[in-house]
Amino acid sequence: RRSRRVRELRAGRRAGALAMAWREAKLPDDRDISEDETAKLRERLDVKLRELVNEGDNDDNMLSEFVLVMVANHDNLGKIAEQVEEVTEDGLPTKLYEWLAEDGLP
Repeated sequence: RRSRRVRELRAGRRAGALAMAWREAKLPDDRDISEDETAKLRERLDVKLRELVNEGDNDDNMLSEFVLVMVANHDNLGKIAEQVEEVTEDGLPTKLYEWLAEDGLP
């Protein structure tokens, strides 16, 4: 019984660590994002925003641009999340930042 509880606790800690790992993800300091990469990321980000929060319907997609500028400035996703929360009512779902950390950043 005890070993099962220990395994559950360890699994919970790993899950918690993975859930928070996206906050540290960022474009490497020695890497600049090209115009082509920016355009591709903008398209993918717009699709993801529409999927998660229906924000990609705007013609100007200000939220996408806001996130892209911070990515290009090498801000980590935790800082981006804080800044987005300040300019939106509810911020964005964690799933967006997890996606950026796993598949979105060039």
